[in-house]
Amino acid sequence: MQATGKYPGDDAFEAAETFSKLQQILRAAHDLMVDGNGTLKPIRRIVQFTPPTWAITDFNLLSIDPAIPYDIDVRKIPMFGFEATESDDSNPRWDASFRNASSDAWSLHDSGRLANKPPSSRDDPPF
Repeated sequence: MQATGKYPGDDAFEAAETFSKLQQILRAAHDLMVDGNGTLKPIRRIVQFTPPTWAITDFNLLSIDPAIPYDIDVRKIPMFGFEATESDDSNPRWDASFRNASSDAWSLHDSGRLANKPPSSRDDPPF
């Protein structure tokens, strides 16, 4: 195997694709942190990147596409109706990428896995 330079699993492991995706994630994170003038913008920890348009932070669902300037508080995601239908794909706000990202963000929030925690049952009103 050493003589041929091939090892088991080489064909399944696509190093170029892996590094290309890593580059895409790092570029998106950088773009979220730096404005057009090179000034750092405050941003929370990125929890999940949902290509091609969305990043989930501890507090927000952020669009990384300048043409879709959304910064949505994860607590307000149910108001945006991430259960939108497939026929809404013509609106960038409701495309499959948004539905996946918003559903993931809400699941992470609802399960307490983001810094922005859901209210506990003791915070619920007594009715």
